[in-house]
Amino acid sequence: MNPSALVVISGSFRRSYPEIRRAAADFRALGVEVLSPRESDITNPGEDFVLLESDDASLPPTEIEMAHLRSISRADALYVVNPGGRVGASTALEVGWARAIGRPIFFQETCEEVMLRGFGDAAMVMADIHTRILESRRAEVDSESPLRGLQQYVARKIIERGFQDETPKDVMFLMFQELAEVAKAVGKFSGIKTASDYAPTKDHLGDEMADVFFLLMDLANRCDIDLMEAFRRKEARNALRTWK
Repeated sequence: MNPSALVVISGSFRRSYPEIRRAAADFRALGVEVLSPRESDITNPGEDFVLLESDDASLPPTEIEMAHLRSISRADALYVVNPGGRVGASTALEVGWARAIGRPIFFQETCEEVMLRGFGDAAMVMADIHTRILESRRAEVDSESPLRGLQQYVARKIIERGFQDETPKDVMFLMFQELAEVAKAVGKFSGIKTASDYAPTKDHLGDEMADVFFLLMDLANRCDIDLMEAFRRKEARNALRTWK
């Protein structure tokens, strides 16, 4: 069954992991998938940087944290477990990340830090949070959506549709197939003779281009490429070139 929404839970694993696990269970009961943390036990109790069974212990803490941040980028919302209103440095970083990419943020309790209070809603019933997430998803993609938002949308749809285990090579092969369909349609529109009575419409050509566009964003996500940033960076270099 496809999840109704995707969330990430943040908070102090050292102080509040039992509450984090309870929040995850509450979300799963509503049909929500928790992308991070995965259901897992702590392997190094008492240490400053908590490791879970699902973590790759060979990685440095910064890489494990980056994986958590990437999960926020794929999620529909961030839920912060902050008993007593406390938010630690790592959690504040994650809240800032979610805020920067436009993810809704929900706090378990009102934050002690005044600045963070304006970044999300606090003390909401879990079912109401679920409803708010679904409402935000319905309006997330429209004609004004930026490329970065579309790329994040594709990341979520890939999980919903069950294609998350494909490799970049798999996606590249599929994109070649779709590019061949685009070439075939463009060739027909350009008057190139074919051996069949293939007669694509303009809408059909648009559908094939949309498939290529979707797969390009999927490939970028799997290679950890921000297409909007890559486009801006390349255009900045192009602006310095002399064009004929």
